[in-house]
Amino acid sequence: MKSVAVALLLAVALPAQAQLYKCVDARGKIQYSDKPIPGCRVEKTIETPPPRAAPAPAAKAGAKASASAKQTAKAANPEAVPREQLAGRCKTLREEQEWLNGADGKAVPFHAERVAQVEQALRECR
Repeated sequence: MKSVAVALLLAVALPAQAQLYKCVDARGKIQYSDKPIPGCRVEKTIETPPPRAAPAPAAKAGAKASASAKQTAKAANPEAVPREQLAGRCKTLREEQEWLNGADGKAVPFHAERVAQVEQALRECR
């Protein structure tokens, strides 16, 4: 539905492109107009750039699907993460778990859910 609306808006906007004129008057003031301005010292026609083609919706969907598949594969295979990065993540998770179990961490909204998330992520570290 969105792609139809975007295509319709683009189709309406394409004929609206016009030529622009840049005019420098006698006092050096620059003016832009869609029509030539009489009495200009320097006048320059500015051509509008050609419209850029929008990527096909199918290509966008394919890119999103492949990115999603890569994220799923990474989550399913912790070995795909470099060892140093995994070690750093595990250290951070242990620190977070320690903080959550402390006095300050108990005040965190949805405390039990967050503790469960950290514990689940820590299972990859063992």
